[in-house]
This record gives sequence, C-alpha cells and structure tokens, in this order.
Amino acid sequence: MLDGVQGGPVEAERASEVARLRQRLTREREARRAAERTGEAATTALYDALQDLRAAQADLVEQAGRERLVAELVRDFRQDLDPVKLRDRACTGLQAALGVDRCEVLAHPWVDHPALATRLAALTEPADGLWVDDLEDLEDDPELWEDMGGAALGCEPILVGADYQGWLLVVSSTPRTWAGRDRALLRGIVRDLGASLVQADAWEQQAQTMRRLRELDQAKTDFVATVSHELRTPLSSIRGYSELLREGMLGALSSEQDRAVEVIDRNADRLLRLVGDLLTLAEVDSGAGSHHEALEPVDLTAVVHDSHRSLLPILRARRLEVVLPERGLVPTVLGVASHLDRVVLNLLSNAVKFTEDLGRVVVELCLADAPDPTRPAHVVLSVRDSGIGISREQQHRLFERFFRSVEAQQAAIQGTGLGLAVCKAIVDAHGGTIHVDSEVGVGTTVTVSLPTAV
Repeated sequence: MLDGVQGGPVEAERASEVARLRQRLTREREARRAAERTGEAATTALYDALQDLRAAQADLVEQAGRERLVAELVRDFRQDLDPVKLRDRACTGLQAALGVDRCEVLAHPWVDHPALATRLAALTEPADGLWVDDLEDLEDDPELWEDMGGAALGCEPILVGADYQGWLLVVSSTPRTWAGRDRALLRGIVRDLGASLVQADAWEQQAQTMRRLRELDQAKTDFVATVSHELRTPLSSIRGYSELLREGMLGALSSEQDRAVEVIDRNADRLLRLVGDLLTLAEVDSGAGSHHEALEPVDLTAVVHDSHRSLLPILRARRLEVVLPERGLVPTVLGVASHLDRVVLNLLSNAVKFTEDLGRVVVELCLADAPDPTRPAHVVLSVRDSGIGISREQQHRLFERFFRSVEAQQAAIQGTGLGLAVCKAIVDAHGGTIHVDSEVGVGTTVTVSLPTAV
C-alpha cells in the first residue's frame, strides 16, 4: 500500500512529461509544415508572376512583329512619309497653280472655322464640295465671310473610298469665278493627298506603336531586373540562416527539423538560380557586358571543372557517370567569364537533371576551324547525356523562354524553362552558335561553338 501511494506522483509526472514532449513534437511538426507551405507558396507565386511576364512578353513580341512588317512595307512604298510635309507640299503647289492667297488642309474644320464647319455639315451632297465666288453675296450666311477672312473659297472633301479624311480649302482675298479647271485641279490633288495622308498617318501610328513597344519592353526588362535584385537579398539570408541551422550553430536539430531546413534550403537555392537566370537575361538583353573592355580570355576547360565542383552536392546523391575533358586541350575563348560560366553550369545541370541513375553524362571540348579562313577558329563544347530526351516536334521551341517539354512535365522534373534560353542569349552575344540534337529515350546532346581569343 505504501509503494502504491508513493508511485502515484511519479506516474503523474511521467505522464505530464510525455504530454509536454508530445505538444513540443506537434508544434515542431506544425512549424515544419508552415515552413514548407511558405516555401511552396513563394515558389508558386514567383512562377505565376513569371508566367504572366511570359504571356505579356509573347504579346509584345507578336505585336512588334506585326508592326515591324507594316512599317517595312510602308517604308518600301514611300521613303519619306511625313503628314506635315505632305500637307505643306500639296498646299504650296496648289496655291501657286491656282493663284490663291491661302490653302489649308482641314482635318477638323470646326476647330478653326466654326461657320465653315456648319456650312459643310449642311451640304446635301458633300462629295460635290463647296464653291463660293463672292462671300459677300451670301446674305443667308454673313458669318462665313467673317470666318474665312477672304472673298472667295473652294472646298473639296478628302476622300479615301467612302471615308472622309478632311477637307482641302483654298481662299482668295478677292472675288473670282471658279473655272472647271480650278475644280478639276483641286479634285486631282485631293485624290493623291487622301491616299498619301492615310499612308502618312499609318506610318506615324506605327512609329508611335513601336516606340511604345520599346518602352514597354524596356519597362519589362527593368521590372524583372529590379524584382530579381530585390529577391536575391532575402533569399541569400534564408540560405545563410538555414546553413547555420543545419551546421548546429543555433542549437542541435532533430531529424525532422533537419529535413525541414533541407527543404527550405533546396527551395531557396532553386529561387536563387532562377533569379540568376533572370538577371543574366536582363543583362544580355540590355547589351551590358558586350563591350570590348568587358571581354577577357576564358578557359572553358577550367569553367567545366568548376561547374562540376558546384554540382558535387547533387551528384553525391545520384548514381551517374560524369566524364570531363582533360585540361589544356583547347585555347581560350574571348568573352564575359560570368556569362560563359552560367552557360556551362546550365548545360551540365540540365544533363544531370534529365538523366536517370546509372546514366552517363559526357562533356567534350575540341578545336574546329572556321568556315572562313580569315575568321578565328572555334572551340566546340558538347554536353551529351543518356537522359529522357525530347521529341523532334518540340526541339524547335527549346530556346524559347519558359518553354518546358512534354517529357519533362510528364516526368515531373522541376524547372522554369529558362536554362537554354539563357544559354542561347549569351552564346549569340558572344558571336557563337548553339545546337540541340535529341531523341526520346536515348538522350540529348547540346553543342556550343565559340570563337577563340586569338
């Protein structure tokens, strides 16, 4: 009986300790789930924003293509299309031919000549125009004489088909009898002027549209660069603190906590790579880094080995055979070192990502002569894998920004579709070429050719 009484408090204390441990475990699990949800929500939000940017960019590209084609056709038809010059040319020639004191093209006659606008609006047959030999004889419209500041007028509609583009007005300071020749000359000028003004107005609208599209494209580039810069700082902080947590600098972690921190670190790393790609694209699009003073000799062999070292944490968890080229096989190329490093890293990481375990990734470098003997030789980099491959029907879209193949989506392989687009933009800026050859179930080979530094 005494032992039973003494055991009661001990059992109660043990039960209380178990309850506290369970509550702590529950809180830690909820914190882990909250961290995972936060990371996933941030990734989803950024991806959705990038998809919107992609759609907006596609619309801008499509509009720019259409406007550029129209502008080229108009430029071929008429090299100099200036609405003001066209009006001045027509009025100057007509004023001299008719011997009148004033000639005007009225696109909106009601603005400068309200009495004339009222008279034109009341015409039964506007296509016949309005001709008055002596304005003082118009007893029913005394305001027209004061409005025009002259004694006689002739006014013909500027027509393109059935559409009115305005009116062509001639005014004489003295009364005159308008001859049939006068009217025929004015109508002949009107027919030419109508078509010319339509073309000139179309050209001006296209020019304004192109300017607006360029402004929108620059605004898009600036927005992407700004957002990317703003994201890089907090992401770097997230990675830094997650590294401190994993190393135990802020206290020991349980296995579940360690896995949660690993998820945070992995997602932050993905976002940092995405931000890096966006910043590189913005830099290449703006032309930054393309000046000669920014170029330097780059050893692609060293870049390949450095990229391989960057991927070692991923490769340790994979069963892949990776074959690298020996050092000193090819000369240096002339370029921006950080950009070429991103090209090699993107190609090598793609090969690893799309190749299943027990597969093979081979990186080769060789020297090839240029087709033109006066041009420098080229260093050819090829990255070959035995991965899932991509169908030939989709290969023409591989360098489109944000494009992801059906095979990658079906295999649920993560990615944004920016890697090859970044590579092509950089290679093009360096005067090189990039080519992809792939077969579903067999593998993919990406070949990059860059001019040597000498």
